[in-house]
Amino acid sequence: MVTVAPTPSGYHGSRFFAWPASQLGRRAVLVAAATLGWFAVLLALGVLGVPDWGWAARLTLGISGLLAAIAAASSGVAAVIALVRGERSIALVLPLLFGAFWTMLIVGELVFEH
Repeated sequence: MVTVAPTPSGYHGSRFFAWPASQLGRRAVLVAAATLGWFAVLLALGVLGVPDWGWAARLTLGISGLLAAIAAASSGVAAVIALVRGERSIALVLPLLFGAFWTMLIVGELVFEH
């Protein structure tokens, strides 16, 4: 005779492969995904030759690129905070890696000279 223990109420499977349970974890993933999309738009505009439109287009692309980099770094910080608070979703790998890359890039630009 095989007995099966009842599953605890509220248990929906593995937390590792699920969407982040915390609001902070979900926001970190969404900000990282939105930032990736914005970088794709910036890349497409750069390839299409928008910087040739003049200084205003270059300034707009530069400022929006800087803001996207700051958003990517902040999504990494939010992912670290979510992990410290107990979030265990694999979906937090994207904001962690993406945020770490942009944080190192920003710090490298500010610390080291060209």
